[in-house]
Amino acid sequence: VVTLLSLLPGKTFSELEWSIPHLDKGVHFGMYFILAVAAGLFFCAEFNFNTKVKWILILSLSGYGILLEVIQEYLVPNRYFDVWDILFNITGVLAGLLLSPVIKKYLELWNSIHKH
Repeated sequence: VVTLLSLLPGKTFSELEWSIPHLDKGVHFGMYFILAVAAGLFFCAEFNFNTKVKWILILSLSGYGILLEVIQEYLVPNRYFDVWDILFNITGVLAGLLLSPVIKKYLELWNSIHKH
């Protein structure tokens, strides 16, 4: 979903952006937040979610966001490289990975309450 939304032509979103200024920055943060939470939950469940794994996720997800911005600049009509988009991508990644252990505990509590 992140790749699809990032690589759609720019005119796809032009009407929305005029109605809510800087909406795209919130979308960038939200997409990468959800992506990072999903990755964090997976690694919490499958592996030891230690500092090394967190750094690998931070670097790989942030690198992915930077790569998509570069691709937008050169291959997607009416889309451009934007440093602010990268900043919001990385902020979403950091927030998502920071909160994924908290979300995991909440989900475990929710499941234990609703099993009975």
